[in-house]
Amino acid sequence: MQIRKIEIGSALVHVALLSISGRPGSADTAGLMRALLSRVLGGAETDWSIGHDGNGAPFSLLRGVRHPAFISLSRTQGLAAACVSIRPVGIDVEKIEPHAADEALAGTFFSEEERGCLRAMSCSPPPCGEGLGVGVQSNLPTPDDTPTPSPSPHGGGGLYAETFFRIWTMKEAYIKARGLGFGIDLQSFSVVERVELATLVAVPDESRESALLSEVLKSGHALGMSVLR
Repeated sequence: MQIRKIEIGSALVHVALLSISGRPGSADTAGLMRALLSRVLGGAETDWSIGHDGNGAPFSLLRGVRHPAFISLSRTQGLAAACVSIRPVGIDVEKIEPHAADEALAGTFFSEEERGCLRAMSCSPPPCGEGLGVGVQSNLPTPDDTPTPSPSPHGGGGLYAETFFRIWTMKEAYIKARGLGFGIDLQSFSVVERVELATLVAVPDESRESALLSEVLKSGHALGMSVLR
């Protein structure tokens, strides 16, 4: 387990990522969350437990009493993730798999602006010497020893798949931070607004109620985070 402190907007967030062979189970993410809470807020790992409200949003309990810190968890093939903050926070991780970057899903769940960014990235050359540029944080833990994503069948040197999953994880992180689950219409909001020089440009902070972070990890996963103001 690796733990880092990062700043998203004006909020400090503690993030833990754990590389796991295969797909993590709910016990893996719960264990990672308890370890993170113990490390950041004190107490033994066994003192902490995870509950869920009526919308399925997780919350932490210290010795059976609900704690005011906000938490979020996610898991995907090969990776578990957890975060904690004093502000409402959401985290999502997905394995970047070109065959799963489905245009039909984008048409159903992405906004018009996001679909435009996806189309632009499918024919854009990769930027020289850097990754996509929405809130990239170099101090995030990045599990090693796994290959980078393979090229996407849509072209763009794999940028189509990377862009798809970066948008997807930011959107899911946002609805997790809101705590309303998929009761939110995913087409009703945008996390990106355009592409410049093969780089995603986030919707300006002042026009949103949340701050966003996105990164493609060395492990071939997309990570998205959202913190409400």
